[in-house]
Order: sequence, then C-alpha cells, then structure tokens
Amino acid sequence: MKTKHTQGEWINLGYRVDVDVADGLSGICVMSEWMPKEEMEANAKLIAAAPELLAALLSITEYWITPQKDSLTQHIEHSLKLAEKAIKKATE
Repeated sequence: MKTKHTQGEWINLGYRVDVDVADGLSGICVMSEWMPKEEMEANAKLIAAAPELLAALLSITEYWITPQKDSLTQHIEHSLKLAEKAIKKATE
C-alpha cells in the first residue's frame, strides 16, 4: 500500500518533529507551548514514531489481506519486530 504521508525519517526534536529530506530537515509539526514540557516531549515521540507505527499495522494486516509466500510464523515475527521498534521509538 502506498501511503501519502511525508516520506523519510521523522525526527523527534523534543518541541517539534521534522523529517530528514535530501537538503536538510523539514518541519512536520511543532508542539504547543501551553502544555507541560514532559507532555510536549511525549507527544513529539509519538508523532515521530507515526510512520513506523503505520508500517507495523500495515504489516500485521497485510498477511490477512494478501496471501503471503512466507509462513504465518515468519510474518508474525517480522510484524512484531516492526511493532516493537515503533513502540520503543514512541515511548523511550
């Protein structure tokens, strides 16, 4: 499935999220300054992990929508690795 979101590595800068593009960084979003710093940073982590979270969900659903050559076990293991990486990026 082709997604329409901004492609590239989304980078958490604590108060904003940028994407790494060929000529430098480009803004995705800026956190509101009215919220506590800890909440702002947690939101930035979650937003920066959005592409990886989407990739994990697409991988999980892909097996059931399109028949795969690899075994169910292999596909689940692959999907879980994607999900664990995305969760780590969103929470740590």
